[in-house]
Amino acid sequence: MCSSYFSPTQQVSTKVVLLRRPKVYGVMAGCILVLIFRGYLRLLNQKTPGEQTNIIMKSKISLIIFVLAFAAAIGVWYYAFKYSVTNHRDVANENAIIVSASQIVKDFQTNETKANKTYLNKVIQLKGEVLKKDQDQAGNYTLTLKSDDPFSSVFCTLKKGVKLSNKDSTITIKGVCEGFLSDVVLNDGVIVK
Repeated sequence: MCSSYFSPTQQVSTKVVLLRRPKVYGVMAGCILVLIFRGYLRLLNQKTPGEQTNIIMKSKISLIIFVLAFAAAIGVWYYAFKYSVTNHRDVANENAIIVSASQIVKDFQTNETKANKTYLNKVIQLKGEVLKKDQDQAGNYTLTLKSDDPFSSVFCTLKKGVKLSNKDSTITIKGVCEGFLSDVVLNDGVIVK
């Protein structure tokens, strides 16, 4: 499932991979439901003196818990397959933290904890020199922006439908900061005119 969304060389955070692999949530929810149901079946089968009169109460409790677990599984399924697929952030219209590509890389390298508090899951607008333009397996364009550090850069995956011109060497983009691996990772990027 992961290979249809990302190229082998693309670096992404764990959070992004989990959000793009909704079948994992369905399998996990199903396993949890089975384990809960097995536990309550064992509870019902315990027949020590005094517990035999409580079997009806236990069956009601287990039915309520099973219904709640089933409702939770439906909620996880809805989020994974319906809600998260259609409800994305509107990066183009959100207020952004304005910073240069070199500065954001420097902030993450200097103090990653502080930089995470400042930038993580926030819309970032940055300007930088384009090192590399590419396309991932899903057809989305990706950009690598140069920083002062030769070993770190800013990697941005653009939103579906965003086109790149071949003449841009310096570009301003907005995207959601997903964190720092060896590069700062931005997703849902749009080009600012």
